[in-house]
Amino acid sequence: MKKIKLLIVLLILNTFVCASEEVPKQEEVSKLYVATFNRASDSAGLDYWTNNSGLKLSQIAQSFFEQNETKELYPDGTSNTDFITSVYQNLFNRAPDTAGLNYWENELSIGSFTKNSFIQAVINGAQDNDTSKDVTILNNKNSIGLSFAQAGLNDITDAKTIMSGITNDTATVEYAKGKISNSNINSDIWKEYLGESIIHMGVEYYTVTSPYTGTVWLDRNLGASQTCTAIDDEKCYGDYYQWGRGVDGHEKTTSLSTSEQATDIDNAGPIFITASSTLDTDWAQEADSDGSLRSENWSEKDGTSVCPIGFRVPTVDELGLETLFSKDGMNNNTDAFNNFLKLPSSGQRSWFNNEVQKKATDGYIWTNSIDGAESKHIQFNSTEAYRTKDFRATGKPIRCMKPTNIPPTAVSKSISLKEGIATNIILNGSDEDGDNLTYEIISNPTNGILTGNDENRTYTPSNGYVGEDSFIFKVSDGINSSTPATITITITEAEKIVFKGKEYRSIISPYTEAIWLDRNMGASRACAALDDEECYGDYYQWGRSPDGHEKLTSPITDKQATSVSNIFGSFITSTDTNDGDWAQSTDSDGSLRSENWSKKDGTSVCPKGYRV
Repeated sequence: MKKIKLLIVLLILNTFVCASEEVPKQEEVSKLYVATFNRASDSAGLDYWTNNSGLKLSQIAQSFFEQNETKELYPDGTSNTDFITSVYQNLFNRAPDTAGLNYWENELSIGSFTKNSFIQAVINGAQDNDTSKDVTILNNKNSIGLSFAQAGLNDITDAKTIMSGITNDTATVEYAKGKISNSNINSDIWKEYLGESIIHMGVEYYTVTSPYTGTVWLDRNLGASQTCTAIDDEKCYGDYYQWGRGVDGHEKTTSLSTSEQATDIDNAGPIFITASSTLDTDWAQEADSDGSLRSENWSEKDGTSVCPIGFRVPTVDELGLETLFSKDGMNNNTDAFNNFLKLPSSGQRSWFNNEVQKKATDGYIWTNSIDGAESKHIQFNSTEAYRTKDFRATGKPIRCMKPTNIPPTAVSKSISLKEGIATNIILNGSDEDGDNLTYEIISNPTNGILTGNDENRTYTPSNGYVGEDSFIFKVSDGINSSTPATITITITEAEKIVFKGKEYRSIISPYTEAIWLDRNMGASRACAALDDEECYGDYYQWGRSPDGHEKLTSPITDKQATSVSNIFGSFITSTDTNDGDWAQSTDSDGSLRSENWSKKDGTSVCPKGYRV
């Protein structure tokens, strides 16, 4: 009988509790999942806690700490600091501010709050401030948590994955909901969202697109192993570059240091250069006193500087438009982290003593902009964010951007030339971005030969060809190529010159613009090959006029000529070692024959107007 009475009492009590306490809403329990586990609520779990557990929200929060999942996340010995920081990261993608951290550490240590009541208090505090980024991020995460559960999904790994990329940007919410509705959740979904994968110096980066300017940026600082998950996430700090320096090893925190200034900005070695006095706060003051060479270096987009191909270091104005002067602004390091660039408080490496200072409290990003003897950067901490300048020997992180690239233009043109004439052709291209251009021949000419490199080409028409020819080229700035351009060539018949029964044509030197005959004297045509016998021509003894001796069929004699003119067609050979000159006794110094071959009146070996 007592057992029956006890059962009745318990049933009455249970009925009273359930009737008098409001059943927790799914939205409220979902937020507990986010805060405690940093994941979406699984469908079965959310259904149990809201419909079957019979517990109040505070009791559910307390029960969460009895689960194995919670014990694995927060094992015995987890400090209050680590616990508070984890909850803030889970809810708001940020670490707690110093004042908040100190307050909650004290409240937990004296027992004013339990861990589960702390979580509820932080959630309620964010909801009470509906203008903060915290509540936006929390609402976005909660929206995804509910969508995941309402889709009937229960995989815990997928629940963590889908939550890991949610920010205050509503685009991340829409993207995640699309993956949920298609049941298409995998470990790479946020890599897919981030965009193009870029391997640079052995590190894989992803691209992010600015919601303010549409500019594409790398998703992390140069040298960082991952996108930032927190303000003080050391894996996303990246390397510490002295202003204007390349990737030479100095940027690593493990690099040695020296106080000896660099004499060459391109070959400074793997050593971090500190100041030896207050006068040399620039690591390469003598080599580049005004900084112009190094600013130019960091402006390169061809992959030869610090950034990947197509990317460069931003100007201070470009970085400012994405941060300080964006429509959302950036007022402190929390804003910097919540910015789409996920900027960490990485600290900087001192120009004076080589130490990394202000890690986890202050953030810095170099730009390629110059300000007198110093250079500009953006800086932020827990209370402010601003643009300023600093010594060039200071080591700071770099974030690379991909400026909007305007494709270059290749210029078509038409040229005219005479047949048989080799002509220099300068290819023309332009680029509004001022990038270096490379030239590529797409289609070669069909009636001539094209030689040369880059923009300097030489066109030689085929022997005897008269008519039209063309070739096609394009230019590239290393990122984009131009539309093709055509060089149209008109080859006209060359001037015919008849001399001693042979027909010649004139050609113009591409080097000196001097006019020459197109073949050797006596040849029947211009050369078609180096062993083309038809273009060999006649074989003249030096200074002699065309008298028949030049023909291979001419007779020979060993009698020296007694006159340099009026000789009758014999090829004169030597009779001893002293008469290797066919007219030594007549013109011992050769002056008469040199004068003969210098005539341009057509009385010597060349046509009128030409000479040897």
